[in-house]
Amino acid sequence: MKKSLLILLISLYVQAAQAQVSISYPHFRQVFQRNNSNEATFSVLGSYSGSIDYVQAKLIPVQSGQGQTLDWFTLDAKPKGGIFQGNILAKGGWYQLQVRTIQHQQIKDSTSLGRVGIGENFIISGQSNAEGTFRKPNDTQAIDDRVIAANFYNFFKEYNPSPNNKYIGEHNLDFPMTEFRKIDSTVTIGPMGLSNFYWPILGDSLVKKYNVPVCFYNTAWVGTGIKNWAESSRGVLTANQWAPSVYYPKGFPYANLRRAVEIYGQKNGVRAILWHQGENDAYHKTPAADYKNYFMELISTLRKHTGLDVPWLISEATSVSVQLSDGTCTPTIWDAGILQAQKDIVSTSGIPFLYSGPNTENVEIPRKSDCIHFSRGAYVTLADLWFQKISSQLDAIKFPISSKSMPSIQVACGPNNELSLDLTTTFKKVTWFNASSGSVGNLFKKQLLTAGNYYATLEDDLGNQFSIPILSFRSLPQPLKPSIQVIGDTLFCEGKSVELKAQGTGVDFTWSNGFPGNSIVVKNSGLYQVKAYDMDGCSSEYSNKVQVQSMTLPTATIGSFGSYILKANSINLDSNIGYSWEMNGTSLLEKSGLLRVKSSGKYSLTIAKKYSNTLSCLSPKVEYDYTLPSDGGLSVFPNPAIDNINIECIATLAGAEYFLYSIDGRLALQGKISQDGVYTLNLSGIHSGKYQLVLKSEGQVLTKGLIVVK
Repeated sequence: MKKSLLILLISLYVQAAQAQVSISYPHFRQVFQRNNSNEATFSVLGSYSGSIDYVQAKLIPVQSGQGQTLDWFTLDAKPKGGIFQGNILAKGGWYQLQVRTIQHQQIKDSTSLGRVGIGENFIISGQSNAEGTFRKPNDTQAIDDRVIAANFYNFFKEYNPSPNNKYIGEHNLDFPMTEFRKIDSTVTIGPMGLSNFYWPILGDSLVKKYNVPVCFYNTAWVGTGIKNWAESSRGVLTANQWAPSVYYPKGFPYANLRRAVEIYGQKNGVRAILWHQGENDAYHKTPAADYKNYFMELISTLRKHTGLDVPWLISEATSVSVQLSDGTCTPTIWDAGILQAQKDIVSTSGIPFLYSGPNTENVEIPRKSDCIHFSRGAYVTLADLWFQKISSQLDAIKFPISSKSMPSIQVACGPNNELSLDLTTTFKKVTWFNASSGSVGNLFKKQLLTAGNYYATLEDDLGNQFSIPILSFRSLPQPLKPSIQVIGDTLFCEGKSVELKAQGTGVDFTWSNGFPGNSIVVKNSGLYQVKAYDMDGCSSEYSNKVQVQSMTLPTATIGSFGSYILKANSINLDSNIGYSWEMNGTSLLEKSGLLRVKSSGKYSLTIAKKYSNTLSCLSPKVEYDYTLPSDGGLSVFPNPAIDNINIECIATLAGAEYFLYSIDGRLALQGKISQDGVYTLNLSGIHSGKYQLVLKSEGQVLTKGLIVVK
């Protein structure tokens, strides 16, 4: 037996672990308030795992005739980050909500919520003949599955020993959104219902007439007078009229009513508050004018605090009797003044959306239970009185409170691929919590979170809260790393460029130099990478690096190197430098850095720097205006000379022969020059006097007079 149980538990765990999609909202048996066109819009939120393309939803009536089927439609066309959301407009009814995920036009996974309703929501309030009496075994219950209550309790636990309600703690205002149940004999109409009283019978009648689910909340409080409700709405302590030295907890009984409107009125919507109260004030002789003023204050304060003009159905009730020690009842008291005040509040107060409830003055007189409370024998009558009033005025209540849609949660990637959440909402404050209820942020825009389970609480300007249920967020998938296509050569001369083009599945790209776009034109040396971004703003890893080198252009200058030679001066002058000379626009054969010039003209030079076998960079062209000296083509300096002279010639000096003759024709020196350029001739052995220098080169004989001074 133990082994079988273990296998079953493991099987259930595996099934849960493999679940790909879940519905977080709405909650099981939650009822959304329909409008007078028998429609309501409600939000759907949930989580999924893995990769999907879109989410579809479908509504099917739980039973034939209990609503209008809404066939499969796209609920969320672009789910992100593991969550999906959308809104559904549906006709009044009792539905099964189905959700499925789609990938590549195939169903990936599905789930369902067995019950969700479009119908009527009512908040019961007042005193004990609305709250019910102490719970007894075999409490009243609804026949129809569609009669619902918020099944929890927040008053003295021993007053309501129902085994199935969720006890949230004394005077606790943390009303749950997950405790909706059909009203059976074990259910509590939260937060204050003691017994189910006659409300399940009313629910069955309404469901039968309108064919929609009905949900009740009960905020009534035993023994309360209208002054207690008005004073507690001010946030001050208010005394129990039956025991004046005893005070209700601060803010109560009003706090439960306000919180019910705040939580369920916003989330589920509400048709009206069903108010039954007045017996307490009749017994304690509250002046009718005071009763009316307190009541008007209560209604106005509630609407001010919640920002919701919830309609009221106000019963006409004052008849009261109390039980004496011998078990007999005092004579029944009726208060015509309070009764008229209840009527006047509806008809002449000037407060909109107030409607008359049933008159219970003559129901079960005397009361058979404990003199003041209705017994089971009166339940059908009371339920019918409420039914007649509600059904006759339902169409007149043209502005029930509709449920608020969940804020739109936009999921994107943060700067480091975290989740970045944006909320679209009119609320003014938000707090994000993790699954352990730890606060993790308070931003409406760009709230950065890691993958995990989170929920949020929002507040409006009035301090009213609205919650986003817990959702399972996951990291968005990171795009694939892109590559770079090089269009051109990554080694180029200064002033040129190369185009780098991103290759990948991203919708946007950003380069390592900060520039956006699919491609960039690069002119500067460096290492370049690109990162891809998808439509969610998620970024990939950087691509591999591409090295780009822009080679510096050489710089050329022209200077004179003696009278008949032009010399190229350049930066980084080396063996990889090539020289191109021109004279008056015509290319010359000389390829060295020295150019012997033989005629006047405009000379120009371009330097080519070789960086690789495929790349040489050219300098800008420079020009030089040259005028041939008038010395006949042979230049000697200094002249007069002492010990040395420099010889330059229009012809090449390499291989030239020179002869130095004295004035009387004697040969003083002779020799052969081995190099071109400027040749220095040593005159240390030559005496002072006049000489003739003869130079033979390239078939030319050039002469020059020389004076030697010692």
